[in-house]
Amino acid sequence: METLLQVTFNSLKKHNACQYVYGRLSKALGGDEIYGLDTPINVLTILKRNGLEDAIWALRATLQSSDKVCRLFAADCAESVLHIFEEKYPDDMRPRNAIQAARDFANGVICWDELMTVEKSLYKLFLKSHGMDKHLKDFVIDTIIAIWGNVWYLRRIDDGVYDKLISFLL
Repeated sequence: METLLQVTFNSLKKHNACQYVYGRLSKALGGDEIYGLDTPINVLTILKRNGLEDAIWALRATLQSSDKVCRLFAADCAESVLHIFEEKYPDDMRPRNAIQAARDFANGVICWDELMTVEKSLYKLFLKSHGMDKHLKDFVIDTIIAIWGNVWYLRRIDDGVYDKLISFLL
């Protein structure tokens, strides 16, 4: 199933798009006034015109919920470098389990509390990572972010959810 995600120039402004990126997209589409401030723009158009970083940023300003897409994309990114961690720690399944939990949560297979149980075990790994090489430590951090999905999305919905996550981890 394909998910259509769209933004508008107004939704980008509402989410404080930087002027440079906004201007580049506006120019590529013939100007925001000509294109239309409320005319939907497919995120794939932003990917094509502005690149991956801007397309990922635009996910916070979509007209449709992008939570599931963000979570699955983050899980895919984390999994693409999982082998780096597993080469050094082949018996530690916490990152792999966390990535699967992020996918399961995004797909409605597990609930928030189950996701947070897995997250907490990964966070404990992070707290013990002082002896880990920088790349492995970065991987653990990125995997934690993959579980959170899109933290900005959580904050957009409810600051209380974000605060609950932080207090649960600490």
